[in-house]
This record gives sequence, C-alpha cells and structure tokens, in this order.
Amino acid sequence: MVFSTTDPNENVEIRMGTEGPAARPATTVNAILAKTVADNAAKVAVRVKREGVWVEWTWTEYLAEATRVAKALVALGVKEREAVAIIGRARRATTTLTVETSSARALLGSTRRSGSSRGSAP
Repeated sequence: MVFSTTDPNENVEIRMGTEGPAARPATTVNAILAKTVADNAAKVAVRVKREGVWVEWTWTEYLAEATRVAKALVALGVKEREAVAIIGRARRATTTLTVETSSARALLGSTRRSGSSRGSAP
C-alpha cells in the first residue's frame, strides 16, 4: 500500500478512519463544489473590491468560470495529472485557479506571494 509519493502517475491509498470525520467517504474538490453550488446557487461565493467598488460572484457564476477555465486548460494541452504552476499574489483569480486546475484533473503547483487582501469570501 502506498500512502505518499512524488510520482504524479502513482495512485495513493486514502487512509480512512472508522468513526468521526475520518469515516466519511472520500470526495473530490469538484464534488464539493457541485454540492455547494446546488445548495447555494444564488448566494455570494466571492466578493472583491475593484477600484473602490465591491464586485460579487454567486456560486453559479463561480462554477461557470471554473468550468470555462478548466476547459481552456485542457484545450491548451494540459493533460490529466500534469502540473500547472500558478505564480502571483493571493487574490481571487489565483484562488479560483486552484479549483479550475482540479476541474481539469491536473496537479497544482502554486507560488503565491502573500500580500494585503483585497477581497473576502463570505
């Protein structure tokens, strides 16, 4: 049984517990996002301040953007389990790319600079 690896093509066994949160079935980022959208479609997912004005995206809009960018990554030739690097400040766009990269079934390598937060998640 393999519990950790640096080989992106090797599967890793998920250690599960017998009670509490560790006993819940394994899930994916995409499954969690789909459930969140189903439960909160019209609610605000992301809020950022642009030129002094707050701009908001609902969970439905967030999913649509994630799907669009994931398809673009695949169209650009990103393959399943291939690494994608995100270089930039920790902002809405770089955070959203985390979900979008997962949606494209690629691996994420992130180099984010910490800085002042310009937005907040509700």
